[in-house]
Amino acid sequence: MEIISSLLILFILFVVLVIKLGIKIVSQADIYIIERLGRFHRVLDGGFHIIIPFFDSVRAKLSVR
Repeated sequence: MEIISSLLILFILFVVLVIKLGIKIVSQADIYIIERLGRFHRVLDGGFHIIIPFFDSVRAKLSVR
């Protein structure tokens, strides 16, 4: 029973980590360059965005001021 509860806690922590890494909030004065597996994928303008964790990464944070 203890093993199942430990695994459940680890699974919940993993899910929370994936959600935290997948949500990006970009301010209006910035743009984010997103790479997918090392190649350019898209540009994120200001607002709320969802990316795929572990595949997509923020390569650069640029100011457009």
